[in-house]
Amino acid sequence: MGSTELTPWLVMQQYEPINDLPLCAVPKDFVRKAEDIIYRQAVSARQISKQEKGTPDYPLTVCADAKPVEQEMHLELEKSWDVYQRSVADITGKLLDNHDWILLQKLQEHTSQHRLQAEMHLKQHLATIPDSVGCYGVAHRMLQAAGLSRTPGILDLVQTSFDPQVMRDVNPFLAKSASEQITATGRLWLQLCVLEDRIQRMLNLCHITDNQSIALEREMLTRRTWDVNEHPLWLVFEAEGQLQIRPKQYFVAKQLLENFTAGPIVQLNMGEGKTRVILPMLVLSWATGDKVVSTRST
Repeated sequence: MGSTELTPWLVMQQYEPINDLPLCAVPKDFVRKAEDIIYRQAVSARQISKQEKGTPDYPLTVCADAKPVEQEMHLELEKSWDVYQRSVADITGKLLDNHDWILLQKLQEHTSQHRLQAEMHLKQHLATIPDSVGCYGVAHRMLQAAGLSRTPGILDLVQTSFDPQVMRDVNPFLAKSASEQITATGRLWLQLCVLEDRIQRMLNLCHITDNQSIALEREMLTRRTWDVNEHPLWLVFEAEGQLQIRPKQYFVAKQLLENFTAGPIVQLNMGEGKTRVILPMLVLSWATGDKVVSTRST
């Protein structure tokens, strides 16, 4: 509990709260649109590669009434077929030949600019206390100037995405509506951090030709398929781990979370992120303030 909650003037609301903040200049759908652009690049490169090399299509047909297990099996077989039919350097070479890496560089520049914008917006409005707050706002600003009051740092920006108490500790004058704005911007900022790291990984892979095309394609085909508002801690985990949860990893975690009481069993190939990604996702979902999660290997 923050010390500001025990202050009498704060409990009695003897101040004018900060109700509304200026909107962050970063478009809310920037990350989604950027992921769509990258995804279309990978799909286009794969299609061009197939046409030039005459790669035959997947020979099996999935029945319209196929069960989920059968559909999943066909997806795995089709991926295996594509990997076998395609030479290792196809995707990487195609990206470099088409100068698509220039588009990735520009996208990274825009992402970095937006990430800095969101970061500055958060720091400014977490620390700013306008004159309209009243005399207690003036007193708080004096404490800030003297270095006796908490000022927002990077860790605080991360915590705003899931912990409202952090905002109250840094700026006790924020009303609920303003706090919700800060939370939304904090989650957008984290998504931009994840996207920036991901684009950098792709650019690095573009300059490596030794068996890296599959890794590059996997990065480019990754899109967020889960809601950051439902799982903000997953978003923090992505940013901290410099990774992005792949659709298959989310699918497995979702099955385990939704069917936990039934004792579900889900199979995933080695190297697909069971220990590094899926297990932390489950722990972050199950662990709460009054519940501890322990893991064991068998």
